[in-house]
Amino acid sequence: MKKKGYVLYALLLTHIISQAQVAPGDIAFVGYNADNNDQFTIITTNYLEDGTQIYFVDAGWTGTAIYASEGGILWTVPSGGVPTNTMVTYTGGGAGGFTTFPSGNLEAGVTVSSGTIAASGIAASMALTTNGDQILAFTGSVASPTFIAAANFNGAWSWTGTNNSEQSLLPPGLTAGTNCVLLSDRDNGKIDCLLLPDPASVSDYNNAAYWVYNDATRYTLPPTLGTCEFLLPLELISFYGTAHTNGNTLTWSTAHEMLLSGFEVQRSVDGSDFIPLTFVPAVGTSNNVITYQFIDDVTTASQYYYRLKMIDNDDSFTYSEIITISQTQNDAAYLFPNPVGQMVTIVIPENTLIETIQLFTSNGSLIREIQYNTTNNYLQLDVSDLASGMYILRINSTKQYQSLSFMK
Repeated sequence: MKKKGYVLYALLLTHIISQAQVAPGDIAFVGYNADNNDQFTIITTNYLEDGTQIYFVDAGWTGTAIYASEGGILWTVPSGGVPTNTMVTYTGGGAGGFTTFPSGNLEAGVTVSSGTIAASGIAASMALTTNGDQILAFTGSVASPTFIAAANFNGAWSWTGTNNSEQSLLPPGLTAGTNCVLLSDRDNGKIDCLLLPDPASVSDYNNAAYWVYNDATRYTLPPTLGTCEFLLPLELISFYGTAHTNGNTLTWSTAHEMLLSGFEVQRSVDGSDFIPLTFVPAVGTSNNVITYQFIDDVTTASQYYYRLKMIDNDDSFTYSEIITISQTQNDAAYLFPNPVGQMVTIVIPENTLIETIQLFTSNGSLIREIQYNTTNNYLQLDVSDLASGMYILRINSTKQYQSLSFMK
């Protein structure tokens, strides 16, 4: 039972009708086939929230705009989101490409392994050429793109104004070898797991030295991992906060750490300007679930915003989602324990009218729909039959929806 002045307000991978901004390097290309049917694969290097939309185009960047005579697709992340280290493969349709000329509509038979795809709105075809091409990924809009990844298999970032369908300048915000990859002019290519360092960083995916490619044979996508894995320095599985009379307690858990230095805890009063509070050293390298905690002894404001700056040993860093802790609001559900053994308890805010509670796998597949017809403000769920892994609980109420992640 919750009490006034005590609220667990948010979880990482838990959001209330909000969408996190996708940053450069949050996805990386790991394979493509320009020999029909067109195909490419990305790997997520950060969690992507459900509803996030990413454009993929084979149009080049002219220096001022997306080239208008080449098309693209718009991918929407599925319900439950897409976890870190997930590969998503996009495959062209019956005519080989993704969109038709001159309408820009989807080809019949276009598929994606997770989520949904639609036409980008560009009235042109998206079809990878065997004379060299590129795929650019961005959020925002075609008119105002924010680039997050790219794969160039034309041999150079250049724009001469001729043969434009096979050319592109390096998009703004991207750095070759860091968050985009420049490859030789070959029809088909992929990351080679046997060449890739273990663990791999985002820059490794974008290093041409770890790719193989040819002009004669399509590769099987997604790439077969074989004896090594695509790993990242950190997998953050939960981040939440509780408000007490003596301050705010922040708790977070990791399921995988590799060469991680630690966490800089940051606070804001407006959700925009953050200040550092403390540095919490990480275990560093571990495949076990590790839980950290920090108490911020503030009581003056009714609401605070927090995030984690997660710093690797090489001083590279990423940010967590922003969570909110409030003394006055009491409208967020939460679950415990996490990780889960046989049973998980879901605590529902009082006076909340629940419509449905749904359980999804980490790739968005619905496992079951749960009836909530108790007079208590909690529900105990037997998950003893679930295999080990990450799962998403989606709570749909008349006011909002909320997604809670847990590890089994």
